[in-house]
Amino acid sequence: MSKTESAPAGAAVAKAPIPASQCPHLGAEYNPFTGEHLQNPFPFFARLRKEAPVTFSPMFGAWLISRYDDICEVLKNPNSYSSANIVATTGDLSPEAQAILGHGELVSPSPLSTDPPEHTRLRRLLQPAFMPARIVRQELLIRRIANDLIGG
Repeated sequence: MSKTESAPAGAAVAKAPIPASQCPHLGAEYNPFTGEHLQNPFPFFARLRKEAPVTFSPMFGAWLISRYDDICEVLKNPNSYSSANIVATTGDLSPEAQAILGHGELVSPSPLSTDPPEHTRLRRLLQPAFMPARIVRQELLIRRIANDLIGG
């Protein structure tokens, strides 16, 4: 259809994408570091799933996906939805997030920020360390470290 033709009644008309920074997203309200989101994030997550299941977070410079089926779609299609550089430098974060997390690399390199086939290779290498029997053998050490970190 040319620009001068009109769409048939009831037909969906594709619109030009709006830059994320100009969208009224609930993601702009999400701050996992303070306030109600830190104390009890579940009401916000329920609202997110209902009102804006896919939303942009300016704080993280990333899209937040909140519904199970949408998350599965993203995870099953790395060609369409890349994880490459998802956890990059804090330089891409908002000033507020940078102040909380510090500067420099968050995690580097990480299987979380890779796509297949590199992700598959790294996952295969790490998988034995996360087998249930291995975790059970490390439980006391993990608990001790966690308790030391939280002052318990």
